[in-house]
Amino acid sequence: MRKLDQADIDLAVLLAPTPSRNRPLPDATWPANVNGWLARLISHHRDRLAGLAFVDPHYRDALAHVRYAIEALELDGLALAPGAWSPRDPRVTAVFAQADALGVPVLCQTTARPHEFESLRAFSRLRLTQPQLGAPWCDEALAFGLVDRSRGVAPEDALLRLDLSIAAPAFDSPAFDSPAVDSPAARAFASRAAFDSPAAREHRLALVAKALAVIGPRSIQFGSGLQLTASAAELRGARRWVNDVFDELAVSEDNRERVFAGTAGHWLMRDAVTSDR
Repeated sequence: MRKLDQADIDLAVLLAPTPSRNRPLPDATWPANVNGWLARLISHHRDRLAGLAFVDPHYRDALAHVRYAIEALELDGLALAPGAWSPRDPRVTAVFAQADALGVPVLCQTTARPHEFESLRAFSRLRLTQPQLGAPWCDEALAFGLVDRSRGVAPEDALLRLDLSIAAPAFDSPAFDSPAVDSPAARAFASRAAFDSPAAREHRLALVAKALAVIGPRSIQFGSGLQLTASAAELRGARRWVNDVFDELAVSEDNRERVFAGTAGHWLMRDAVTSDR
């Protein structure tokens, strides 16, 4: 909590640990164990911490893990195991249906292209977020989000939101080591080592500008992509690069507030979240 105070963060969203890519898939107790650990971690600071349960649709008892995490552990939403899964897979669709029924948000990172999520529009309460502005399929993700706008759906009720996190661990996995997902968008958002390169910075600026113009700040939310062990300085740095981009784009204070707090507040159904500590 001290780090959050030092970084001027009101509410942090924590994810349950995901399996290492260098190890075999853990046994069937893994989801319950890591989700239980997360629930205990945030239990004394629910006003400042939200938790997203680890869910792997390939586990035989995935739906039971979802119900246990939300109903028994009272976690705030789901984080699907990153990797090469498709929303069209019946096992994955069943997890999304469960999230819709429970009314909880889902963070999902996958090599699937955005158009594969089209069938999920049937779930009226489902609220998805994809990291890194949908990288490597940023333009497609923006086009997908634009469909709801063209139909008159309010951003708060839309299926998809995009976050501004950088270098989530999933991009270090073999599933992303292929030319099919190697793009300027992926490199601009998925490599901390290349984060400060002029090319990545220029492309990132263009992507944020396009996202703000196409889907607007009510469909964009801040995410740090940092590990739990990150320092207060690293947390401040994650916010600083976004503010630097916003300065260059002359983004208003109201729209900054939406990105840093408002969009995620609606997503989590915690609309009182603010970013002006």
